[in-house]
Amino acid sequence: MGILRFLRWQTAYRSNQLKSGTLAPLAPTGRGGSCEKIANRLLPALSVHRGTAVPRARATQVERALRARFHLWTRRRDGSGWLNSIFSQLQAEGSHERLEVRQRPRLPSPQRGRGAGAEGGCRALKECWNTLRQFFCRKVEGFQQFKVSPLIRFSALGAVSVILLTVAVQSQQPRVPESWPQFRGNPALTGVTQSAVPASLKVAWTYEAGEPIESSAAIADGVVYVGTQAAELLALDLKTGKLLWKYKASEGIGESSPCVADGVVYVGDLAGVVHAVGTDGKGLWTFKAGSEIKASPVVVDDRVLIGSYDETLYCLAAKTGKLLWQFRVNGPVHCTVSVASGIAYVSGCDEVFRAIRISDGKEVYTVSSGAYTGASPALQGSSAYFGTFSNEVLSVNLQSRQLVWRYENKLRQFPFYSSAALADGKVVLGGRDKLVHCLDAKTGKALWTFTTRARVDSSPAVAGGCVYIGSNDGRFYVLQLATGAKVWEFEAGAALSASPAIADGKVVIGAQDGRLYCFG
Repeated sequence: MGILRFLRWQTAYRSNQLKSGTLAPLAPTGRGGSCEKIANRLLPALSVHRGTAVPRARATQVERALRARFHLWTRRRDGSGWLNSIFSQLQAEGSHERLEVRQRPRLPSPQRGRGAGAEGGCRALKECWNTLRQFFCRKVEGFQQFKVSPLIRFSALGAVSVILLTVAVQSQQPRVPESWPQFRGNPALTGVTQSAVPASLKVAWTYEAGEPIESSAAIADGVVYVGTQAAELLALDLKTGKLLWKYKASEGIGESSPCVADGVVYVGDLAGVVHAVGTDGKGLWTFKAGSEIKASPVVVDDRVLIGSYDETLYCLAAKTGKLLWQFRVNGPVHCTVSVASGIAYVSGCDEVFRAIRISDGKEVYTVSSGAYTGASPALQGSSAYFGTFSNEVLSVNLQSRQLVWRYENKLRQFPFYSSAALADGKVVLGGRDKLVHCLDAKTGKALWTFTTRARVDSSPAVAGGCVYIGSNDGRFYVLQLATGAKVWEFEAGAALSASPAIADGKVVIGAQDGRLYCFG
């Protein structure tokens, strides 16, 4: 508050316009538009003469807005943008009020990224301080309108230095990498991330695994983890694609996707073995199920949940692999369980949707789906969504424990193997009818479809208003979430039945020719 009031006193012209509290509008332009919008909204509330108090309620609103906006800029490592936006507004006011503000200072930003050292941050802070000091101390016409005491002036400069120091210190903190630690990105299996993916993608790197990749990747702490049918769990650097280590599984790793939690990578293989591997590539423990594992593990607190084709859902101790409980169903457990509020949800191959309590493995309730199901249930609010081999997509209310709606493509009757992504009130999934479907989450009404050249078993990921999905036609597609319009496609030349993983602005997906792609 003190900074803006000081800036206002130093540049305002004593005029009838200021007495009425009005300011010249400034139309936002370019990338800085949001900054100028904020300045437009904040500065009029502070357009007061020296000694005039800002109403307390109004000041509180302005202060909250300032704090919120300043937090966003510091997160983007662009703290100087906050001050630059104020100077932009002051220049506009000076022009409007015939006030001479000769030069807008250029404020250097502190060094960005993980590699910025203390020396660079201090140098940037010193440059910012010198620039601001020269600007404030310049004797322009506007400064002569009011006799501001040295105490007020240097108090304000001190406040500015505190802000710059905060920005410089924050710039030295290592940025925490984003993650996609398991199949579908989170225990609710929504397939959604807040990661900022570039609008224009290109191949960042590829890795030749030698055997088909049906396993969807996990990303944690800047490392990509993925299984291959060469019976290998791979760890690669997300930025460069450099192989960090390989871990040998008992047999090939099929569709089971790694799950990373507390420095341990969990995955199942086609021999029915669950592997726990340290992030250094060293095996910690194994657990043998009765048949092959295609489901992906999910870690909840100190427990690992994973299903097997031996018709059993297992709950294992995350640290030791000890069996805590098992729950038998009447068919293979192909899906990955979704988790919410201590309940694991299973869309079973026995045509039953189950809710199982994680603490003791007791069944809470069941809902008949009436169809063999390979897809995993995605959860949002009080609803679960999944497709079936009866050519339908279902919505189940978890509170009333009833089916809410069924969707089917009446023109093309094919199963849904892809698991759904949930974003902006939409349900997006692929079908074996060669289409990507987008449905209204409340009603099940079709909003749009996108046609590929082969079946779509890949499960979509959503980021920044776009849908990322592979197809067995050998292409990787980026679609607009709102309309389904194609934004970009890449021809891999081999079926993409795995699902994309997104973190740190990178999109990773494996192909059935054994090549792993990273786009960014």
